[in-house]
Amino acid sequence: MNCSNTLLVSLTAAAFLTACGGGGSDSASTVTPPSSVPLAQAIHTLQTTGVTKSLAVTGTATIGSQSYSVAGNMTYTQTALATAATFEGHPALSGTITLAGSATVNGQTVPLSGTETDYVSAGYVSLGFVSTGDYCVVTTATAPPASASVGTTGQLDVATCYTDSNKASVDYISTRTFAVSVGTTSSNVTLTVTTADGTSGTTVLRYLVGTDGSIVFAGLDGTAAVNGSTLTLHGQ
Repeated sequence: MNCSNTLLVSLTAAAFLTACGGGGSDSASTVTPPSSVPLAQAIHTLQTTGVTKSLAVTGTATIGSQSYSVAGNMTYTQTALATAATFEGHPALSGTITLAGSATVNGQTVPLSGTETDYVSAGYVSLGFVSTGDYCVVTTATAPPASASVGTTGQLDVATCYTDSNKASVDYISTRTFAVSVGTTSSNVTLTVTTADGTSGTTVLRYLVGTDGSIVFAGLDGTAAVNGSTLTLHGQ
């Protein structure tokens, strides 16, 4: 499950902040969670099948003391990691994450768009990811546990990110972690995958993982800092 860095927010932040002229998670559930879910199986299913979901987007763009509401729609598409490729000289499988949509902020319509390419080994171990202005090489990858229950947390990978493939200097360190919490029924749990990119932003992807190994993309949350201004988005 190579699921995006701050592509989900930072590639659109400049457009929002220009328009300005200058979220949060779901409510806590009271259901009784299952004793465990086959987490590794669910993540592998996501890697091999992909997902597409239409999202309603809300948020806030803040410049200094001024805050502007954000509202719009976008489509999140994550393709299967199935295309033969190479990354850092190694054979790889690749897939893409794409955002497409628009939102209104301060009376102006701005695009929500971005594309990231993710690379994994033949065994679906994360190798790196590339988007405009980011070339990230995974230095530590940890396999998710076969089984997980509410309260399970862990690290998935750490990547060193550069501005391009020349890797002249380090731009930031990207860290991806996961956490399992109560789901929406007694037969699923909520899986959150959080990517923190140094001080530039954080993206949280939310999934529902079933006791049968199924996985459903539920939405995203993200924050990004651009030139002293902040953008916060919630998509569901």
